[in-house]
Amino acid sequence: MPDNSVAPFVNLDKKRVLLADSVAKARNVRATLMRSRLVDVDVASNIPEAIELWRTNAYHLVLVAPRENPGAALEFWQEIKRDKPRQRIAFLVGSPAYVSLTWATESTSAHPL
Repeated sequence: MPDNSVAPFVNLDKKRVLLADSVAKARNVRATLMRSRLVDVDVASNIPEAIELWRTNAYHLVLVAPRENPGAALEFWQEIKRDKPRQRIAFLVGSPAYVSLTWATESTSAHPL
C-alpha cells in the first residue's frame, strides 16, 4: 500500500507556488531552483507573511518549512484545510521524507519538525 504522507511528483511548469521558509539562504536556493524550471514562486520569510500572501493569491502548491515556529505552521495548515480543503500543501522536513503532505504525529518523534 502506498505511503500517502509523502508527496508525489507534481509537474509545476507554469504553475504558482507559495514558499514559506524563515532561512533566507534555503528559501532563495529553493525559489531559484523552482524559477529555473518555469515555476512562478512567491516567497515568505515567516508564517504571518505566508498567510497574507495565501489569502490574497491563488496557488497550485504551498510549501512550508516549519522551522522556528512549528505551532504557527500547524495553524496555517489547519486554516488552509478549513478554508480550501483541496489546496495542495506540503511541509519541507528533514530526511528521510523531505516533503510531507501531512502534519507529523506524536508517534514519529518528540520533535518531528
